[in-house]
Amino acid sequence: MNKLQSKKGFTLIELVVVIVILGILAMLVIPRVTEYRKTATVKTCVGNIRTIKSAMSVYYASSGHDPADLAALVNGGSGFLENTPKCPAGATYDIAGGKVTHTGGDADHQTAVTSALTDAGITNVTVS
Repeated sequence: MNKLQSKKGFTLIELVVVIVILGILAMLVIPRVTEYRKTATVKTCVGNIRTIKSAMSVYYASSGHDPADLAALVNGGSGFLENTPKCPAGATYDIAGGKVTHTGGDADHQTAVTSALTDAGITNVTVS
């Protein structure tokens, strides 16, 4: 047997084909992962707003008035929330006049949160 014929391995063409296939798969997967991450961020914000609104309702039922601010609901205040909810997009939550406010984040995030709140039928929330 000849030395060249006895060597086992992949040819350059086979390696290039595999690399091209992996590149195509990456081009298909990466945009989807990015979109899922944005969706998860928006759903987290909507969930946080629902939690704050629920805590506000319980606070109102037990005290007869709306909380002055978000700190009144947190563990150090009344204990209706274990800790202050954090927006994964960097926005902040607050309470003013019985309304939850979601302030900050980029324009796309604000638009997506506003749309998700409307779709979920959640009212009395200001997104800016």
